[in-house]
Amino acid sequence: MRIAPVQRGQFGAVDDDLVAKVRDTFRAEALSSSAVAAPAMAFSALDPRITHSFNVAGHLMVVSDFTAGQGLTGLALNEVNDRFGLLALYMHPAAGGEVLHPGTGTVIQRGDVVTFQGSWDDYQRLRAFTGEERPPVSVLHAPRDSVA
Repeated sequence: MRIAPVQRGQFGAVDDDLVAKVRDTFRAEALSSSAVAAPAMAFSALDPRITHSFNVAGHLMVVSDFTAGQGLTGLALNEVNDRFGLLALYMHPAAGGEVLHPGTGTVIQRGDVVTFQGSWDDYQRLRAFTGEERPPVSVLHAPRDSVA
């Protein structure tokens, strides 16, 4: 019995037609760079505060920075998780420094910048709680004369 080795590889392809040919020819999972980038580009156009977006089992997930103001100040990160379902990935305390994967008991201080990850719906709920429902600038909220 002869067993074929499993080959793994990665290459960049912009052209969706080329990706389709690779998928069909090699029976391989293949995605174009435009297909991978499209969700992030679309959401950053809707809300420039979103730095990343991706899909997990049919759930749209987003990553965004929040600068602590009146709504977040005094809350512990576990409270944000319990109430809004968001996870803290990173914190840049107003006092200086940076913390990757801050502890759940960390209390948010005014001016801290916290990078949260969560579902789109949870993200919107936290933005509403902080009084920041409307993005500062987006194609949806730009003045008509500034959109080409």
